[in-house]
Amino acid sequence: QQAKQKKKLINNIPPSQSQKETNPLSMTLNDIILFLRNYKETNELTNLQNQIKNLETENQFLQQRITMYEEEYLMLINHIDKTRNLIVID
Repeated sequence: QQAKQKKKLINNIPPSQSQKETNPLSMTLNDIILFLRNYKETNELTNLQNQIKNLETENQFLQQRITMYEEEYLMLINHIDKTRNLIVID
């Protein structure tokens, strides 16, 4: 009989409607497992969304740095060209 009781717990047959009406706060093991699975999925999704936001922010920052370095590079190239022209003229 203990094996049968354990099997009922594992299979987790939901309480009848009358049981739910008498105690609306009662939860079955199935209800708890379902809640935890949904919570885990929601939490994982939230974590992934946060990671995406962080990566997008980092990407924007890196794009700004690239733009800054490109501008500095162009300034240096212009300076080198001007210096060359001065050397050729001298």
